[in-house]
Amino acid sequence: MTPRLLNHGAAATYCGMSKPHFDAHIAPHVPPIKFGPRKQWWDRVALDAHLDRLSGISNDMPCPVEWLDRA
Repeated sequence: MTPRLLNHGAAATYCGMSKPHFDAHIAPHVPPIKFGPRKQWWDRVALDAHLDRLSGISNDMPCPVEWLDRA
């Protein structure tokens, strides 16, 4: 079973890139879920949605992060 929440290293690996590349190109668009001051987790579904939009697979599916901004 693939976990839904990924730590920094696992999120970068899941996206197939180094942590610095992930920080520069993915993390600004898919912010982490924070659990306390030092614990950060990226939602795999949010990463998938963002990557789907970047690749052109889906351009009409809003990112879960955008849903949170509307609240």
